[in-house]
Amino acid sequence: EGWEGLSELYAIAKAELGPERVKPVATLDWSTLTKDDGVLILHPTERIQAGEASNFMKLGGRVAVLDDFGKGDDLLRRFKIERVRLLGRPVSALRGNPELPIAEPWLEVSRGQVGAPHPIVTNVKRLVLNHPMALNHPDLSPVLKVRVSGEPDAIVAVAGQVEKGRLFAMSDPSALINSMMRYPGNRALAVGLIRYLASDSERGQGRLFILVNDFKQEGSVG
Repeated sequence: EGWEGLSELYAIAKAELGPERVKPVATLDWSTLTKDDGVLILHPTERIQAGEASNFMKLGGRVAVLDDFGKGDDLLRRFKIERVRLLGRPVSALRGNPELPIAEPWLEVSRGQVGAPHPIVTNVKRLVLNHPMALNHPDLSPVLKVRVSGEPDAIVAVAGQVEKGRLFAMSDPSALINSMMRYPGNRALAVGLIRYLASDSERGQGRLFILVNDFKQEGSVG
């Protein structure tokens, strides 16, 4: 419940899904997951079993990895996602602090028409970040960007389909800590992410497994 804890995120998840469908666990058993479930991983300090995560998504599951300096690299590299420094000075930042840049939803422009934002950020207008990294992403769709002075927009969140399932990756897990939940955009991101992982029209009564920092893994998908 401290400023860098996740009790606010947990409360939002229980309100959205019901307490019985929210599973904060210290050990993830991949064999117990179903195609309707979602897995939310924040700042892993242990390597994610990329093969199991990939197989889970291929069956229809959804995985979100929010990681800046943790050990999410194995899974990110599997989908050609690379974390890089956010270069340049952000156009917009909280209290003018460049370490607290403001992110905005990525809107695709085609033939003069502006597309809709990704479902996770439908209700997000401005999102406060905290010392974020950026993402290189040749194959996935941008979801959130930071406008940078004199430089191309920095992408801080991406999403893509993995056969029947989906992957969401974001380069700043601290966007969802308790002290950031005071900002409407950050709270809206939490709600959108929870719904996307376990409660949209395709998810049925899917469960949301939440893994933070140091956790163990066992079992095999299927």
